[in-house]
Amino acid sequence: MRPSRRMAYEWPFAAMGHNRHVIAWTPRFASIPDLVARTGAIATMPLPIARHHVARFGLGVAQLPFNLDSVPVRLCWHERRRTDPLNKWLREQVRVIVEDRMKS
Repeated sequence: MRPSRRMAYEWPFAAMGHNRHVIAWTPRFASIPDLVARTGAIATMPLPIARHHVARFGLGVAQLPFNLDSVPVRLCWHERRRTDPLNKWLREQVRVIVEDRMKS
């Protein structure tokens, strides 16, 4: 059985002698920078997304002191649009942009 994503963060911190105190959880990265700026908390998020918000919210960015598995990113659409040429084109454009941004 694979551990949950949340548990994947617990073990490395515990091995370093730290305990996490979670004050909030959100499935959307866009809400995190404002929360961090207002509370002084810290958060984990993909580096390209964090870098995007540094100047706007006056935040700092640091690498985790351990490695984590990558997080899958999914794009969803209605089944009836599966073969639509314009929808297929748009999905491909989004895929290329997201892959490129997640590399930086």
